[in-house]
Amino acid sequence: MELGYLTAELPEVLLKLLDEVTPQDYIGARPPAKSYETQIKGTDLFEFKFSSNLFECDVYLKFTIKNEIFRLVSLHKDKAPK
Repeated sequence: MELGYLTAELPEVLLKLLDEVTPQDYIGARPPAKSYETQIKGTDLFEFKFSSNLFECDVYLKFTIKNEIFRLVSLHKDKAPK
């Protein structure tokens, strides 16, 4: 919520962010780490950090895909020290 969007806007926000992110923005492990959370256990976690034009800040995005369904794990302003 710190990015200033409403929950109802999330699908539209995600589509815009996925248009902004590139393979070069990937910061996750290689191969990707596996999730340990019950509903997505064993799925690959994809982590990205990028400068978002939409939010005008650095954004951290983590997601997985399970049974061909995109599942958002984390979306927030990047908190890593510069």
